[in-house]
Amino acid sequence: MEENYQEEINKIEETVQNYVDGVINFNFEQAENSWHSKGVKIHYNESKDSLDMVTMLQSRPDGKPPGEISQRAEIKEINRVGQAATVLLQWYQERNGSEAVITDFISLLLIKKQWMIVSKVYDVKKLND
Repeated sequence: MEENYQEEINKIEETVQNYVDGVINFNFEQAENSWHSKGVKIHYNESKDSLDMVTMLQSRPDGKPPGEISQRAEIKEINRVGQAATVLLQWYQERNGSEAVITDFISLLLIKKQWMIVSKVYDVKKLND
């Protein structure tokens, strides 16, 4: 195992945590700093039988969503090989009485010595609808 493996894992974790903190605090600029400008979010839209793909900037909300929202996230797993990494992240969200678990499979690349999120594939599981 390379000498700086754990150091790079820590940097990956910091990048993802910065994204999480930005989302939780509705500080979208902070969240976007963890993403490459051409990074994409991908989700299967079952009702349309299609893949929904948007960049981080395209998915940026206009502000805090209306109503009550409580969310937290937990990094479940980090994997890294060379200049590529994946992170399994689970969000626990309650919004206007509706609860959900959102699972993100985040991909990162080491770009100019900085770990950047380049994509995420995610699933939403509603718990009480």
